[in-house]
Amino acid sequence: MIKHLISAVFLLYLMQNLQAQNTQEGDYAYHKTIWVENTLASLNLEQKIGQLMMVSTNSSASQKDIDYINTLVADYHIGGLIFFKGDPLPQLRLTNQYQQAARLPLLIGIDGEWGLAMRLSQTPEFPYQLMLGAIQDNQLLFRMGQEVARECRRMGIHINFAPVVDINTNANNPVIGVRSFGDNKYNVSDKAIAYMQGMEMNGILACAKHFPGHGDTHLDSHHSLPVLTHSRERFEDIELYPFKKMIEKEVGSMMIGHLSVPVYDKRTYSDGKSTITIPSSLSKPIITDLLKKELGFKGLIFTDALNMKAVSAYFKPGELEVEALKAGNDVLLYPENVPAAISAIKAAIQKGSISEAELDAHVRKILETKFRLGLANYTPLSENNLIAELNTPESELINRLLIENAITVVRNTPKLVPINKLETAGRFASVFIGENNGTTPFQQTLSHYAEVSHFQINNKAADFDYDHTLTQLETYNTVIIGIAYSKGDAANNWNFDGRALRFAQQLQQKNKKVILVLFGNPYILKSFDAFQGSLICAYQRMPLVQEIAAQIIFGGISAKGKLPVHISTAFPYGCGDLTLAPTRLKYSIPEEVGMRSDLLNQIDDIAQEAIRVGATPGCQVLIAKDGKVVFDKTYGWHTYAKNQPVKWTDLYDVASLTKIIATLPALMTLYEDNKLSLNDYLSTYLPELKGTDKAYLNIKDMLTHQAGLQAWIPFYKKALEQNLQDTSVFSPYSANDFSVPVSDKMYMNCAYTDTIWQHIQQSPLASERKYVYSDLPYYYFKKIIENETLQTLDEYTREHFSEPLGMNRTVFNPLSCFNKNEIAPTEVDDYFRIGELRGTVHDMGAAMLGGVGGHAGLFSNANDLAKIMQMYLNKGTYGNHRYFSESTVNIFTSRQNEECRRGLGFDKPETQSGKSNPCAESVSPFTFGHTGFTGTCAWADPQYNVIYIFLSNRTYPDMNNNALVQYNIRTRIQEVVYQAIKTGVSLP
Repeated sequence: MIKHLISAVFLLYLMQNLQAQNTQEGDYAYHKTIWVENTLASLNLEQKIGQLMMVSTNSSASQKDIDYINTLVADYHIGGLIFFKGDPLPQLRLTNQYQQAARLPLLIGIDGEWGLAMRLSQTPEFPYQLMLGAIQDNQLLFRMGQEVARECRRMGIHINFAPVVDINTNANNPVIGVRSFGDNKYNVSDKAIAYMQGMEMNGILACAKHFPGHGDTHLDSHHSLPVLTHSRERFEDIELYPFKKMIEKEVGSMMIGHLSVPVYDKRTYSDGKSTITIPSSLSKPIITDLLKKELGFKGLIFTDALNMKAVSAYFKPGELEVEALKAGNDVLLYPENVPAAISAIKAAIQKGSISEAELDAHVRKILETKFRLGLANYTPLSENNLIAELNTPESELINRLLIENAITVVRNTPKLVPINKLETAGRFASVFIGENNGTTPFQQTLSHYAEVSHFQINNKAADFDYDHTLTQLETYNTVIIGIAYSKGDAANNWNFDGRALRFAQQLQQKNKKVILVLFGNPYILKSFDAFQGSLICAYQRMPLVQEIAAQIIFGGISAKGKLPVHISTAFPYGCGDLTLAPTRLKYSIPEEVGMRSDLLNQIDDIAQEAIRVGATPGCQVLIAKDGKVVFDKTYGWHTYAKNQPVKWTDLYDVASLTKIIATLPALMTLYEDNKLSLNDYLSTYLPELKGTDKAYLNIKDMLTHQAGLQAWIPFYKKALEQNLQDTSVFSPYSANDFSVPVSDKMYMNCAYTDTIWQHIQQSPLASERKYVYSDLPYYYFKKIIENETLQTLDEYTREHFSEPLGMNRTVFNPLSCFNKNEIAPTEVDDYFRIGELRGTVHDMGAAMLGGVGGHAGLFSNANDLAKIMQMYLNKGTYGNHRYFSESTVNIFTSRQNEECRRGLGFDKPETQSGKSNPCAESVSPFTFGHTGFTGTCAWADPQYNVIYIFLSNRTYPDMNNNALVQYNIRTRIQEVVYQAIKTGVSLP
């Protein structure tokens, strides 16, 4: 009664004093004190002791275990729960259930050092702390802390037992290792503070662990008691440094490790079998005297898990918790026997070895923390959209930025990274050594940049497999090797197989250029001191790390990381080659460029509509902004039979895109080399036209389709008519004069090519030079290019553009180098070539030129087309190579006059009302590109720095199918792109 009266008087005093404060801080302090003191006063002794207990559980618990937790919550009034392995939704449901059963809201904790994924499936997995230690921009760790806090709040978690602030000065540490930010005290402190502040400023309690420092141990405290024999001066200088810095920044909680530290506590304990130095987690000199008094820490103090053998092997349940409480801990984490612990603590209080005032002080700190974390007003958690809300595009973006800022080029002699001149690098191969199930994300991403042949060696392979792969690599010049090994431990060399290193060295001995990427623990670098080649430390093997490492190799992303640990004199702390700014396309997500994924995903509906209404059996859609591919999807099938789904690697007949992908680049080069003047007459370059009405056609007029040439000539009809009379034009076999492949079962007499030119020269010119879109100028342009370069158009395109740009899936006559099943068919031809056209150009005129036309003939995929369109957007540069001057690009992509919308060869958006527009309404007037008859388009907009590629085979099975235009599929998708830009996101 007296105790309650004193509490009431104390509360009244506090209320009177705090009510006098009018500031927001005063209001908070007032409400906190009222809630804490009222709550504390309402608890009996057992209930207060129960608040000290944080019990372990998991979401996959049996009903028996769930019932037991409910009993601990309802009858023993435990203060919190720490969740271990499980799934998000079951954990959320159990959290709601346990919170409902609790008299006081429970403090929910988790070990989420690299995010919830450390314990929960289906959640974002951020890098280990050692990988984060390589990052030079600590603001990124703050952003990670913010995101981890958001995910924790969504799960009803209040404390994340992170960050680890141990300095990993022992490379053989079996328990800290990759969980540490590294071995540099300044870097560890800065990283830990940034991560901590990101969480605590966003409503989640952080926990610095494992005081007084677990970084220089060779034993795992889960299994035995590590002993640290350092001097006090050493502890002050190294181990304690990051803890002191965290205390200065007012970290909310601290975890005490199970460590023997004689310099601070020499006392011993014997259980009758063994004698040990008192563990730090049970040491009053370490917790109360050092941490609280000397270092001034005022936050919540947790023991490390009390089931760990470092302490549980020597102390009985109950005894252990009493000693931990007497030492100065506030929360007893993972007690093995809660009833025994409560009983023992109660007995200790009754005996006077622990005072009730001491107990109240601990409970008061716990209640203050609960109030701070909003538990005074707890509301149940919603199950709706849980997985989607945990895995947002923003969380993926943060993860991407962390990874790309961490991956470290630890050696780059010779300077192979990034790979620059693709056309002179020879043949590329990749070898992935590890547990493999098909092509890895690393290898898949490499193929986005160049033609790379992929090989794999299982980490359990025999020596023969290494030798056989060496033989297979004889004809390759550059070999990119990825070595993946599990995190393992020092005792088994982190599961690293030394044969992988010997394999790389053997390749170097064969004069191969070797780029080596290590996907695993960086301490393995000690084995690579003598390796002379480009060496990348990627730290982990998760798919996103593999994708980004591949992009760094080809210059889509610049390398920024620096090694966070000292490995050897060859690989010291802080080493890392910082590569140049990105020179090629980067592959990322919309949020990185301020676009919204949810809006762009509306493209899915339009593409599926196109397939449903029969506008096309399938398609590829690619969006790039600011030099980053942020949307690259495939839809549907090659045909309506739905036997073969579309892949990103599949080739499409791009039809008139050939004009801007092959012919125009060649003309622009001739223009820059002063071999072509836009104001010259056609006969200047084709003297055989002198004396004809085509002699004085102006090159510029031809490029803008204002030269008076008719739209097209159906050459094939006249050829078929002639062939019916004398069978002199076509043959089903390639023989003698029938050397021009029109399809894989039809060959044209080479002499008929002259007839085609006669038809063009005899075609009438319009009396008025108004705009009429025509393919005929490009027949002439092809001739000019071949005459001036002394190369065929396909050879010139491959040598000067496709190979240097890495457009390894862009080609004329693709059946010469690709399988049919990699090519979407364009039509079932029942009027000329009779049969399905797959890999043979659809355009009849281009087919009659052997598949290589100035106006049609190219096959490509969306990824390749994005490269050359990005080169145009870059004003003539790509991959550290300049193809054109900025002025040339500006001239050719600009509208030329008011009479028509065209640039020089490039199409443009229509700005005059009443005329059809090939683009969406929202594009800028600076946009340039082209469309293709088969259902394709490629557009680049310099104002918004955006590229839009759409490839389809709308002509299958019938070229008269106009549903793609009827339903405005291409322009509607393009409009979605601009809406995603205009209503985009802004990230911190």
